[in-house]
Amino acid sequence: MLLPWKRAGEEKVWAMGFNIPYGFTDGDLRICISQLQMFLSEYAGIPYKVLKYTAEEISYGGPVTDNWDQRCIMSILEDFYMPEVLTPEFACSESGIYRQISTDSDLDGWLQYIRSLPLNDSPEIFSLHNSANITFTQNESFALLGTIVQLQPKTLMVRGRSREELVNCQGHPGKGGCPHEPAGGDLQIPIAL
Repeated sequence: MLLPWKRAGEEKVWAMGFNIPYGFTDGDLRICISQLQMFLSEYAGIPYKVLKYTAEEISYGGPVTDNWDQRCIMSILEDFYMPEVLTPEFACSESGIYRQISTDSDLDGWLQYIRSLPLNDSPEIFSLHNSANITFTQNESFALLGTIVQLQPKTLMVRGRSREELVNCQGHPGKGGCPHEPAGGDLQIPIAL
């Protein structure tokens, strides 16, 4: 139902609501969509309980092992697998930013709604507190800084000397330079980071 729409920002905050981070994939989404199509074509009405069960116990809930995480999934899906989702006034979030779009809207109406959405999606669409953005930003920062550290050269040179040599040279002022200075060339010493 709303799973494709929810998937748009899922990588950002979806795993943060859990005790154990789970790697939900596009395959999980495709299975939910195919199950939705299958059950809608086989049943006269919309089988909300069946759809919710397959999503929470098989597609998304299958790899979930923690009891609290299972309760979290059930709670989130409970908000979206219900008849009210199909009403025009249904809002997917408390603020009303994420809401149902009228089926009578033309392309311009859809584009206008999409452009009205915030550039940085709010975690409220995933039933999470705004503090999830703080956690997400911290995790992204740590990952970025970790990558930068890994990309740093493994040798450090300043005027042909390593960091340790420069520190040692500071202890020998006025003796005509550093006693460890090599004759005629730069010395590269590997530094473990």
